Amino acid sequence: MTFEDWLAYLAGAPEADFDLLDNMQLQNWLQTVYRENGAATLEWVHKLMFEQRKRLAEDLVRELKPHAESDVGPLEDLSVLVPELPGTDFPSGIVTVGDVAIRGLDPAEAGLEVADGVQTFIADTRYAVWPLCPVHRLGLHPHMRDSRPSWVCSQKSHVVSTIYG
Repeated sequence: MTFEDWLAYLAGAPEADFDLLDNMQLQNWLQTVYRENGAATLEWVHKLMFEQRKRLAEDLVRELKPHAESDVGPLEDLSVLVPELPGTDFPSGIVTVGDVAIRGLDPAEAGLEVADGVQTFIADTRYAVWPLCPVHRLGLHPHMRDSRPSWVCSQKSHVVSTIYG
């Protein structure tokens, strides 16, 4: 089965919990899956999606957590949660950081979601705004700028820093 045939099979499956149309991130990730596994079953694709999201979320939280802790103190209870394993109701499971679901399959997209999750977690549990713009002392927001997850100031919409790396 060619990659295009496999994509058509996935796109036409009613039990797929994703939409392939106009989702280049997903198509690129599926191309890697196809290259490494061949024409995997939809069930296997869902399992791989879950594992990818969980791994990315854990890696990104591990990278971001020390930066947050240096500003707001220990965050022992900050972690990646799995409210739903892959199954009938949620074929590719659910992975969250705080209350934010991680849907991205590449580091950049997942990075925005994890940053949002960490930020929301700090707001909800510490009643603090994190991170702050060093110039305007206002909260920063995660946005994609120049294809990189970045902290952007809401005051002047300027990039303060990249979120990771």
